Amino acid sequence: MKGKAVTTGLLLGALTSMPVALVTYAADAAAGLPFVPFVLFDFLVRVLPGFILVPSIGLMAKTLLAFHVASLSAAAKTAEQTMALVVFVVASAVTGAILAAAARALKRVRPAGQGALIGVLAAILYVAMLYRVGFPPAGPLWSVVWLVALFAAWWSLVGWQLGVTTLAQPATAEQGAARNRAYHLWGTTAAALLSVLVALAIALAPRPSPRPPTPVQPAKPLADASSSQPVPSPETAVPARIEPAPGTRPEITDTKDFYRIDIDTLPPRVDAAKWRLEVAGLVEHPMTLSLDDIRSRAGVSQYATMSCISNPVGGPLISTGLWTGVPLMSILNEAGIKPDAIGVAVSAVDGYYETVSAKDMNDPRTLLVYNLNNEPLSHEQGFPLRLFIPGHYGMKQPKWITRIEAIGSDGTGYWVDRGWDRDAFVQTTSAIDTVATKKPDPKTGAIPIGGIAYAGDRGISKVEVQIDSGPWVEAKLRAPALSPLTWVQWRYDWPPGATGRHSVRVRAYDGAGAMQTPQQHDEFPAGATGYHEVEFRL
Repeated sequence: MKGKAVTTGLLLGALTSMPVALVTYAADAAAGLPFVPFVLFDFLVRVLPGFILVPSIGLMAKTLLAFHVASLSAAAKTAEQTMALVVFVVASAVTGAILAAAARALKRVRPAGQGALIGVLAAILYVAMLYRVGFPPAGPLWSVVWLVALFAAWWSLVGWQLGVTTLAQPATAEQGAARNRAYHLWGTTAAALLSVLVALAIALAPRPSPRPPTPVQPAKPLADASSSQPVPSPETAVPARIEPAPGTRPEITDTKDFYRIDIDTLPPRVDAAKWRLEVAGLVEHPMTLSLDDIRSRAGVSQYATMSCISNPVGGPLISTGLWTGVPLMSILNEAGIKPDAIGVAVSAVDGYYETVSAKDMNDPRTLLVYNLNNEPLSHEQGFPLRLFIPGHYGMKQPKWITRIEAIGSDGTGYWVDRGWDRDAFVQTTSAIDTVATKKPDPKTGAIPIGGIAYAGDRGISKVEVQIDSGPWVEAKLRAPALSPLTWVQWRYDWPPGATGRHSVRVRAYDGAGAMQTPQQHDEFPAGATGYHEVEFRL
């Protein structure tokens, strides 16, 4: 009977977790209360060591790429959310088994009461997780009340079901016990399956998302490209710029298509009216600024590309847009940064943290960003405020920031503490987006081949392609680039070759003429390197 009790506890814990997940999903959508599966998963992401997280991230990215997903970042988030639900079901099953074992050992105490006690303890554990992860919009008080009430009722019900199906039956009534157990388990299974169908219906329906406030008119880019000021961008109608090959990714990424990689299953939803940026540390005049305070200061706009350090060679985790914000150095100067400050520690709503070096904090291109592509940052992209630092991967540029602190000693970062590169400088990279075999030049029959090349703030001076094992030949660049901080589109029109299977490789040279490294290296710890190669057939 002991084995049956534990098995029944496992099943009841797993099955009842599904309707509970649905209830907390609805409570999150309606009242901003905690969605429990994501709380557990986000907590685990924050506490697991790097030697577990890093291989897991790499394996997930490679698996998704193997299936040729259209959007790696969106698919990665979906995969994370699916894993969060699986982890929650497993954790609930283990809790059910623990409850069954305890109820079996303590026969004098009613299982429902034991379940309520375990539920309260589990709720307290989740509250502790929320202190690490961050409380949802409902706030600490209502989150605590909700979790305690929900978990006490949930596990009290599981305890009662255990008592009915397994624990309270006399030995002479084994057949009746089995029949009762089957009725309850089948009923619970039906309720769980129904909740899954409802959850799928809700998930497929569009979920309303509160929009950030109406944007202010973005500042115009500065005109002097050779200065150290935020960089300008050319007019998009410059006649000398070549047409990209058909199928090349857009020069400016649509906001909805911007890649999103962060430590949150769902983006934090920050109330702009209550949000404040704290400027502290080694400054003469500490400040607390609202979003309106920041927007009221002189802002600048600059086109820039941002890439994830986890982006594989030729991968999609890279985007370009028009970033508008206030130079970090202007805020620090206003606060009276002290001479002994050698960097800035940046903290975010979700517990993310990073350090800005002295060089970067004094770079006028380093911005506290509030607009992307002439619109307020979306919640996914860091509303109300995020950081942009030229020449570095996205891990150095936190979203949803709440505090900047001038520091007098070396700082660290969230992913740095998990083994990733401290500086995270962008590696020179290039990608083949298209081999337009179905759109040859109508006059020459040449096959357009195209893609992008990027080297952080170093710019791109040349791109070369190699067809099969032939010589490297220079491609045309869509010059000038949007700015010295963006990728550049390239194009090569390949004269028609023999029918059959072919391959094309690409390599780029940065603004100083340094060629990208041909050595193949994984993303960890300093970004992927190597040449991108694509096979095609004529």
